Parts: sequence; C-alpha cells; structure tokens
Amino acid sequence: MMSETGMRVSRSYPERHQVIHADATVACPPSSQRHRETVDKVTGEIRSHRVDPDASNTVEGGGTRVYGNKFLSAAVRLGGIPHSRVILGIESIRHKSAKRDPHRDDEGTAFVKLARYILGRAPGLRAITYDTALRGSHRAPLIADGLVVFTTQHGGLAPESLQRFESGPCRHDLYVAEGRVCERKITINGTTYYTPLPVGELERRQSKRTRFYHRLTIPCPVEDHILRIRVD
Repeated sequence: MMSETGMRVSRSYPERHQVIHADATVACPPSSQRHRETVDKVTGEIRSHRVDPDASNTVEGGGTRVYGNKFLSAAVRLGGIPHSRVILGIESIRHKSAKRDPHRDDEGTAFVKLARYILGRAPGLRAITYDTALRGSHRAPLIADGLVVFTTQHGGLAPESLQRFESGPCRHDLYVAEGRVCERKITINGTTYYTPLPVGELERRQSKRTRFYHRLTIPCPVEDHILRIRVD
C-alpha cells in the first residue's frame, strides 16, 4: 500500500491503495451524564455521577447535534479486496471553541498535519479524499505537496468571474461555477447559464512546490481554443 510503483500513472485515476480516505466522527463518552451532581426533585437525594470533562455538544453533517468527543481517522485499503482497510492514524480534534480548548487543532488543520506526516513516510501516496470540512486554506498546502485532493464541492456558492479569454475575433467569458471552469452564455431572452468546459488532462508540474493545471478546451465556432488553468 502507498508504494511508489503501480500500474496506473494517472493522477486523476490513482490506484485505490495510493489514496487515503479520512473523516471525523463524534464518539460517545463513557458516561452520558453531563452534571457531576443531580438532585431528585421528589426525595431531595443528591446523586454523584461520572462526567467526561472533554465531551460537549457538536453539530455533525446535516445539522444533527450530538454529544461526545470528536476524533479524526485516516485509512487506506486495497482495491477489490474486502477487509483490507488499515487505519493509519487517529487524532483528537477540537470540538469546542478555541478559547475553551486551545490545545487541540480544528478538523481541517489536524487533517493537514496528519496527511503531511503520512506523506513524509509514504512518498507513493497520490491522493486524499475528504468531505466539505476542508476549505481552500487546507487544500492548498496538500496540493503544493503533490497530492490530488478530492472533496465535495460546497453548495450555494455563486458563480465567480475568472477571466476573459481573447484570441483574434473570439471572446469568451470564463467563470467558476459548481467547482468547474465554465463559459458564461446568455440566451436571447436574457437568461444566463454556465457551460462546463471539457477537461482534457490534469497536468502536474513539480519544482520546489507542485502545481496542477487543467488543460481545458473552449468550444468555439471559429476554432476550439486550448487553455491551461491552475488548480488551487
């Protein structure tokens, strides 16, 4: 697993054992009690309970509130072979405010540290997968280290202008929409829509820092244009 040799050389479609999957989950504490002492309203009896001081309420994906301790785990497995998953690391991550828990890292920061630690010992690692907890500030250092980062695109982001491509008489307005480079087009009734541009290849250029580029094709009635956009 995570060896430098492999059948596939494509960065877009790496072998399964060259990909790390990680996720965070909230584990139930040993005791569900949240107060060290409770008073029976009928008898007045005071009862003592064991309480986990690290546990707290946190919100998982989908808005579900759960009580416990949050942990991050990273694993790798072989493709097509059941029960081959190997857990590479487990980290306790911050699930309270930074003021209440200054000694733990937030989820994204903890994962970046763990991924770079693993990459330093397994240079054959090609890619990682994660959910929407990763932001651009977390993806950027991993991309610079040569990893392809597969994450779910955040929803609800408005299309953003990227650049205007000009070549002779041709003009194409390029936007970023739904995690893709798109061409903005306007219909005769004034409706705006965005057409994703075909990606010919994910190019990798390495020096002190690795950079990835999408080699895109802009369909045009005059002639198709080739454009390279850096993936950040």
